[in-house]
Amino acid sequence: MKKILYTLTALLSFAIFQACNKSMEGATKQIAIDASIAQGAVYQLNLSPYGNVASILKQASIYTTSNITTISGSTEKIYSYSASTKTGLTDEVVLAITNEKAGRRDDCRKAVDSTVITIKFNIK
Repeated sequence: MKKILYTLTALLSFAIFQACNKSMEGATKQIAIDASIAQGAVYQLNLSPYGNVASILKQASIYTTSNITTISGSTEKIYSYSASTKTGLTDEVVLAITNEKAGRRDDCRKAVDSTVITIKFNIK
């Protein structure tokens, strides 16, 4: 009887552990944006719909401004880009945004969804 109880406990523990691992796996979305901007103009993208933690994975190369800022008094994140270079050039930036749900880092109910956004700029 004890052997059956131990076996059932082990199987139940394994099933719970597997469920926690699966819930931690979030979906990664890939988004590509083609943006044409005038020389000296500012392009802005609100990142808040994609998540609450944002970073630049691959920085643009010919930018005057290329950064992520948080709007004062809120958690809204905005990516801004501008270039004061010659027209006819292209640039690219890759952003990573994650949506970390509330909870402890080791909480098995906490799922993390992520989005990778690639923006290709055509400077007109």
